Amino acid sequence: MEKNWVLLENAPEDWQGQMPEVSAILRQILWTRGLRTKAEAEQFLHPSFEKDLHDPFLFKDMEKTVARLFAAIEKKEKIFVYGDYDADGVPGAAILKTTLDALGAVTDIYIPHREKEGYGLNSGAIAYMAEQNGKIVITCDCGISNASEVAEARAKGIDVIITDHHRIPEIVPKPFAILHPLIPGEKYPNKFLTGGGVAYKLACALLQTAHNSPQPPLTLRGGEDLEGFEKWLLDLVAISTVADVGKLLDENRTLVKYGLTVLNKTRRLGLQKLIEAAGIKLGALDTYSIGWQIAPRINAAGRMDHANAAFQLLMATDAEEAQRLAAQLNESNVARQKETDRALKEAREQIMKGLLSPQSSPIKGEEVTQPPSHLAGEGRGEGELPYLLAAYNPSWNPGVIGLVAGRLMEEFRRPVLICTRNEGGKFMASARSISEFNIIEALASSKEYLLKFGGHPKAAGFSVESEEKWHALIAHLQELAHKALHAVDVRPTLYIDADLILAQVDWNLVSDVQALEPCGEGNPRPRFLIHGITVLGFDTVGNGGKHLRLTVTDETQKPRKMIGFNCGSWCERLKIGDLIDVVVEVGVNEWNGNRDIEMRIVDLRFHQ
Repeated sequence: MEKNWVLLENAPEDWQGQMPEVSAILRQILWTRGLRTKAEAEQFLHPSFEKDLHDPFLFKDMEKTVARLFAAIEKKEKIFVYGDYDADGVPGAAILKTTLDALGAVTDIYIPHREKEGYGLNSGAIAYMAEQNGKIVITCDCGISNASEVAEARAKGIDVIITDHHRIPEIVPKPFAILHPLIPGEKYPNKFLTGGGVAYKLACALLQTAHNSPQPPLTLRGGEDLEGFEKWLLDLVAISTVADVGKLLDENRTLVKYGLTVLNKTRRLGLQKLIEAAGIKLGALDTYSIGWQIAPRINAAGRMDHANAAFQLLMATDAEEAQRLAAQLNESNVARQKETDRALKEAREQIMKGLLSPQSSPIKGEEVTQPPSHLAGEGRGEGELPYLLAAYNPSWNPGVIGLVAGRLMEEFRRPVLICTRNEGGKFMASARSISEFNIIEALASSKEYLLKFGGHPKAAGFSVESEEKWHALIAHLQELAHKALHAVDVRPTLYIDADLILAQVDWNLVSDVQALEPCGEGNPRPRFLIHGITVLGFDTVGNGGKHLRLTVTDETQKPRKMIGFNCGSWCERLKIGDLIDVVVEVGVNEWNGNRDIEMRIVDLRFHQ
């Protein structure tokens, strides 16, 4: 789909006059990142682990939480860590159990089965933990939507401590304590912590309390240094934050920057073996490595079977066991890819043919061959797609429907719901949405159709009890989507940090770009517009000719090469001598011992 290019505003002259030690281009990028003072810019470029992390005791319930946990440690009461099954909740649970174990606690772990139990606390799990004499349950990356389950646990004599970061529901649970950056009245400054991030702040509070005790009743295993122990947890924090698309700003940026340093020399045998199985190397890992290579393998455990395998991998202390689990997760990831491809193909066919459900066909006509106009409500005639897309097949694996929804959302630029059924016959669905339609708020206004739901504005999960409820839900959400999107430009917006000429793409620019790492949500890799350049040559590379290799020039430069991943179709449109405008990201291509500047094409169009 054609993208809407937006060149961000130029930094004002008074900003350009600050920080003469950095280049004008870097100052421009810092401006587009929303930095407005020299102090903010310096903190962004040089985050400090000692100075830029917030005191965990700023959480209003942290002090009582820590006191309760140390009392449990002293009394040898069993503490259950209750995690989620994704690459945020699993590392978060590992952070908490690692810390509690080191402090001498009696602990156990419970991670629900995605298909059989679903997200969050459930009655069966509470009954099990009560039978096992659990006295405290600490949720990780879940719990805030489980008011009735928390009440059930309290009735069984279990103190529940919720650590979570998801949307606050209308009915807030009443546990022993809540650590959640978005809870009403919470003063903790960082509102963008992920589940693993909140778990880490609790771990830090426990470690600080042990360290500051006049006569510490507890010591870490082997007499390990408390501050060092705290830092060695950061590899898991980095994974959880990047995997759950946490904003890499302020405290999160500091956590991930230092977390990547720790990850690149991780002591966790399981991570070492997983990284090896993924075909990547310690020492060169970045946010891309987490998001596209490590996190998918951790997620694959819960998607294809049970997340316990991923948790056991992160906690492994035996090399052979770590090797076995890493191989298992790698195999699960391959199976996940195959399942995703199959479900994606079938869901796309349903959408294109108008088979949104067995009883509903809101798409007129069957000859839709491409996504609709960039205006969601423009020309809703024969063959047009509706404002919200949905597909259902009881054979789809519940573990991959979120991935399918995300792919189709990006393809069609519509909110997408993908539904299947679990072994018990319950309808389970995942939703992914564009920024113009808040899917979690839409679901919150649809509670009469739902058994349970949770998530974020762009990603959510939910369940319904019957096919009738599913159809009614789709009809209701279609109405909400129509109101929100009928006159909205839903083309993806491509924000561009600066316009350049080819001569400015040099090693100094590469150094500036690297100074912005870690990049991700809230701090995307900078993008540059190079316009009016001449095509000297082009061809396709990769399997099936999916990628475009381009040779270009302008009046200032000798020929330069660019690579456009998944841009191979442009070879059918280009000819030698064409003038084009290109948006690129700049990086380094290392191959066979050589290092070259690489311009990666994000988008291109004929010169305007």
